[in-house]
Amino acid sequence: MMSCMTSPDAPPEIGHGPTRPVTVTLTEGTLVAVRQAAGPRGTSSLVEQALQRELRRLALQRLVDGYEQEHGPISDREVATQMARLARVRQEAADGAA
Repeated sequence: MMSCMTSPDAPPEIGHGPTRPVTVTLTEGTLVAVRQAAGPRGTSSLVEQALQRELRRLALQRLVDGYEQEHGPISDREVATQMARLARVRQEAADGAA
């Protein structure tokens, strides 16, 4: 897990800080599917994890959009090269943790 230094007045990072109850309106079908998928871990946990993933995806998309605006489109070859690099780094981390 990565951590960065923040000021005491800064809002908590995604996935950190106290929990707070909120009201969310969902369609019946989505709610049924969420409850089935959540199982014993609970709806709140599933929704929290899904929102964290989506917020990180949106942040990454903003980074990619900014990069492409400055440098032009990222090629499929560049994506494949970086995905392979990421896979190697993850494998090295897993090997080191074992």
